[in-house]
Amino acid sequence: PIDMIFLDANKKIVHIQKNALPCSSDPCTLYEPKEPALYVVETQSGFSDRHNLEIGQKIEFTLDILE
Repeated sequence: PIDMIFLDANKKIVHIQKNALPCSSDPCTLYEPKEPALYVVETQSGFSDRHNLEIGQKIEFTLDILE
């Protein structure tokens, strides 16, 4: 399982899906945020609890595009 951290365009957490399971049968479970999101960060299960992540917090990161 993984934690899925959904972020809006301002990199603010809008939804956290904890312990999302991989697809085991068709159709697969869809994990969708409760609010509009632009990004999703996938981490090891339990990451969001270990780091006390909450809705409304902002995460900073940069995207490097490799060619």
